[in-house]
Amino acid sequence: MRKWNMLASLSCVLALSTGLAQAQTTYRLTELGTLGGSESGGSDLNESGQVAGTSTTASGERHAFLWNGTTMLDLGTLGGEYSFGIAINESGQVAGTSATSTGYSRAFLWNGSTMSDLGTLGGDESQGYAINDLGQVAGKSYAVVDETEHAFLWDGAFLNDLTPALPF
Repeated sequence: MRKWNMLASLSCVLALSTGLAQAQTTYRLTELGTLGGSESGGSDLNESGQVAGTSTTASGERHAFLWNGTTMLDLGTLGGEYSFGIAINESGQVAGTSATSTGYSRAFLWNGSTMSDLGTLGGDESQGYAINDLGQVAGKSYAVVDETEHAFLWDGAFLNDLTPALPF
């Protein structure tokens, strides 16, 4: 009886492994290049195959990029030394974080031609982490109300504080 149980188990394992082998997905690796520096990394990918990420430039700064399938486009900064492309939507809009000329980090939206500072919830800094197909950006910002980090949703015009007020 044990012999039949073992053979039946072995047959099931072989059948499962054969089925898994047939269901494997094929992936293609693509070298995206850099913005003139020594390294780059993708952070997000949309269904059109566009990639948002960060690359070093020839001068060593880190800049957000959009790779459109053939070319890596430098998205620049908000006046500071760095920017990081974090998320991309189906329209090719990129959200992320950039340094300003004053050195603070700010959430940004790149709309296809311009990088815009999304502001803060009253503090000095914010970071953008996600973008949906409506162009709304989610992230976090320091708030002066309680001097802590708050989640936000930028709706195209305003940063909306998503962190509920705590009762005191």
